[in-house]
Amino acid sequence: MKVLIFALLALAVGAYALPQDLSDVTRQERIIDNQIRRAIEDFLESLRVNGYDPYEIIRHESTTTIQPGIILNIKIVNLDIRGASFWGIDRLEYSLLTNRLRLNMVLPEFLFSLESASGWIDYHGSRRVGEFSGTFAMRRLSIGIDARMNVGVISGISIRTMDFQLRIPEIRSDFRLVYQGEDLSDTLNELVNGVPQFMRENQAAIDRFLSDWIRDIGNQILG
Repeated sequence: MKVLIFALLALAVGAYALPQDLSDVTRQERIIDNQIRRAIEDFLESLRVNGYDPYEIIRHESTTTIQPGIILNIKIVNLDIRGASFWGIDRLEYSLLTNRLRLNMVLPEFLFSLESASGWIDYHGSRRVGEFSGTFAMRRLSIGIDARMNVGVISGISIRTMDFQLRIPEIRSDFRLVYQGEDLSDTLNELVNGVPQFMRENQAAIDRFLSDWIRDIGNQILG
């Protein structure tokens, strides 16, 4: 979602910065394409530079009083999350004549590994405990964007139509979850590993929901 917003903001800046003479449309479209690409690449690079990819926690423990009578304790050992910043841009095109943005991006691999996490919550003397660990891999995640824009000096920039596609072809989870002594690992892994199949079976509805939601959020930000 943040990648899309960066692309739209770069588009807005680029559209207003261009001269009004459309005699060299191809050159101007290339300028906007480069601005969008640079904004996306700079954002992804900032994730790596600021320590978010990979994101690692060797050991952490905290106890927090959420409010009087409710206390939360969490302990984490060897958390490793990586791959989120390595999106590749397969296609990036902006048409100046139709104000149409087409963008396709692929994330080759996203990995999650946790040696152990445990915690408890005390609710006015009643305590609940849980343990969690395991690995998760998501491969070849892709997004496709086909957006038509309204761009005007007075009216500003807005998204007229949005066609957003999300594809998750492969997920592999091997989690261990125990809550109050009950092993829920099989249920959790079945749920997570079933996401790609669920998305394939409900692709049209999911894409339609995401398209409307992203268009509304994008227009709020651009407005």
